[in-house]
Amino acid sequence: MINSLGEAAVTLMDPLLLGVMAGAIIIGLVIGILPGISGMLGVALWLPFVFLFPTKELALAFLIGMHSVVYTGGAITSILIGVPGESITAATCLDGFPMTQKGEGGRALGAGISASMFGGIVSVLLGLATIPLLLPIILACKSVEMLCMVVLGLSCLASLTGGSAIKGTIAGCLGMAVALIGFQGATGVYRFTFNSIFLYEGLKVVVVAMGMFGLPEMIDMIVKGQETIAQTIKRPKLVQVLQGVGEVFRHRWLSFRCMIIGYIIGILPGIGGSTSSWMSYAQAKQTSKHPELFGTGIVEGVIAPQAGLNSKDAGDWLCTMAFGIPGSGVMALIMASFFALGITPGPSMMVEHLPLALTVLLAIGVSNVVAGIICLGTAPYLARVSYVHIDFLFPTIIALLIAAAYVSEGLMANLIVVIIFGGLGFMMKKFDYSRPAFLLGFILGHLFEYYLIHSMKFQGPLFFVSSPLAIALLALSIFVFALPALRSGRKGAKKRVELKGSPFFLIFLLLLMSYVFAKSLTFGRWEANSVFLSTSGIILILGAIQVRQELRARRTQAALQAGAQVGINVEWRRFGQAMGWIVGFSVTAYLVGFLIGIPFFLFSYLRKCGRGWVTAIICAVTTIAFIYGMFEVAFKTQLYRGLIWELSF
Repeated sequence: MINSLGEAAVTLMDPLLLGVMAGAIIIGLVIGILPGISGMLGVALWLPFVFLFPTKELALAFLIGMHSVVYTGGAITSILIGVPGESITAATCLDGFPMTQKGEGGRALGAGISASMFGGIVSVLLGLATIPLLLPIILACKSVEMLCMVVLGLSCLASLTGGSAIKGTIAGCLGMAVALIGFQGATGVYRFTFNSIFLYEGLKVVVVAMGMFGLPEMIDMIVKGQETIAQTIKRPKLVQVLQGVGEVFRHRWLSFRCMIIGYIIGILPGIGGSTSSWMSYAQAKQTSKHPELFGTGIVEGVIAPQAGLNSKDAGDWLCTMAFGIPGSGVMALIMASFFALGITPGPSMMVEHLPLALTVLLAIGVSNVVAGIICLGTAPYLARVSYVHIDFLFPTIIALLIAAAYVSEGLMANLIVVIIFGGLGFMMKKFDYSRPAFLLGFILGHLFEYYLIHSMKFQGPLFFVSSPLAIALLALSIFVFALPALRSGRKGAKKRVELKGSPFFLIFLLLLMSYVFAKSLTFGRWEANSVFLSTSGIILILGAIQVRQELRARRTQAALQAGAQVGINVEWRRFGQAMGWIVGFSVTAYLVGFLIGIPFFLFSYLRKCGRGWVTAIICAVTTIAFIYGMFEVAFKTQLYRGLIWELSF
């Protein structure tokens, strides 16, 4: 193996190969920064270029350079504007964006980028060290063990619940139920599709994540009357970025733990990168001396998800190369390119093409170093977006989000999904229902159902005691779920009911879940309705408890809230106005297309805010030029031309 490693290092030093990687890294960073252009979509769009390279080493270097830095780019928008550049970087929003609001955007970028960089490097070292150990690990994980791994991921809900464990569990169960909307191939049952072809394949995580985390942050700024994202006058400087880099070393054991978690999840096929970021974030919160600060803008909340996320890549690639099993959806595309290049992934590849496999691992590390240097160098300038006035930021981000929602699948129906989950996300944020718990439930919902069905069919009802590994994973899940309560009990903390808003939002959820429970009974087969019945039943029970607590709290706090009613009315009016602009823009884009709708929206909004004609025109033209250039010119994805255009031609 030493000789093969030396051969791989020599191959990697080829100037032409390094040049190809550098170009691919820039493309990957842009893909990560742009909401809606996921890593999978980026690889799919640029996959044809792979076959233009004269050697398979150059072709793979291009794919590695582009794919392995996407999450680093995704962290930038997650931190600066609260919009996940990649859906799986949503966990970084939780503390990254609050840090930007406190004027610490440069520090957050430094911490997030360097954690990503070192995560990629350490995962390569772990990959090189564990190649001989991978086969027994993968072969030991069958349906039951994979189900227990998913349960372990869901047990992190307890750490993502924010102020109320009941509300967090409700949010997580709601996410699982929403994830299962659509046609179930195992039974042929259409679940909550309402005869809509669009819903047959279910809702896509990238669109739901943009709605749940992107729109609420922009709406919240309008509601609160903020003028800029950053609420201080402290301008970002390079020294602030370097302070963020230093935080990674100061929290080195946290970083290393998250890298281990990410790598292990990476080598397990089908679990997904989102799980690694959320599990890393959850364990960081569980092991922290001040877990109550997570979500308010704490640097550990940026380091943990980014370290866990980027460290999964080496495991992902290794799983694909060593066993011919794609670790994720994007790796399935990359595996197709392997076959096209005359390489057969599997155990034979690690024998016949070991130098090439080691070149891939080393290239992942090099790509992360180069991307980290580029991003750290530009971070002080990128962070200045947090000081752009909301008059310009709101319409620009909304236009980008809505356009990205369409581009992600080429469907205008996704605009409705983004708006619905944007409104739901704002309500959850306002009433203290954990959006991270919702998204984790949404991500793991399908996996939980899939492995549950297979475990029941092949191992029976007692599947959870069918192997020592399954028992150990379940025991660990129980411990992880109970850890927050145990920590609170040790500290003698007394939880009180947080009265944020009113119980009417919860009553609406209870009515909705009552319908879901009743409708699920008509599906007939347990494979189709078991998860729906479980999640809706849990929400109904916990929701009833929460309603009782909130109604009791309202009686005792009614006098305290009377004086705040005027402010609440102003907030709801601003919320209605913000949603009105978003819906109005979406309708305009549907009728006349994005090329006309975007500049019209920008111009109209800026004029309404009192900006001059010239300023409004320049901003409108600049925004549509940027969106057109990135989506249509660079990524060859056509923006919707409008219903009127379609009817005319």
